[in-house]
Amino acid sequence: MEEMEIIMSKLEEMENRIAKLEKEDSPQKKETALYGKYTVDPKKMNYGEFAFVGRYQSEDGNFSSTFGDDFIMIKNVLKQSSFEMAKIIDAFASVERIDMIKLLMNKRLSPKELMEELKYPTTGKLYHHLSYLEKIGLVTKNEDKYYITPKCISAVVLILTGAQKIVRSDTH
Repeated sequence: MEEMEIIMSKLEEMENRIAKLEKEDSPQKKETALYGKYTVDPKKMNYGEFAFVGRYQSEDGNFSSTFGDDFIMIKNVLKQSSFEMAKIIDAFASVERIDMIKLLMNKRLSPKELMEELKYPTTGKLYHHLSYLEKIGLVTKNEDKYYITPKCISAVVLILTGAQKIVRSDTH
């Protein structure tokens, strides 16, 4: 019985610590981002390190992603094959593909629903872009519905956010 009392005491102590941390609202807490199991303070990161964190859920609630393990060494990004990276970046070099990506971030859609949303008169253009997105692994098809591949959600968010930041920096 003593062992159980010790465990319960430790559990209560941990709960009290968590409650105290949740109540704190210091400036340091505001600058700190949750990163996996860890807390990352950008001021404590080494130069050349990059981390992004977030949680995403599609509007229809059918898929979601929590990303916090996307800790990257910038030097490793710069070593990646430019040819392979260009294939991915090319997916975002088309207004039609970006429109599809944005729609598919919100909910799973059938080809018919995509055509209606995009106001395409025929399937040719639709399947041309969908097949490219599927080929590079950005989009997945299941039961005649397309959606952003879950492991790609954080990258899609980062690319779209980066593009928005660049566009907005020109206007401000």
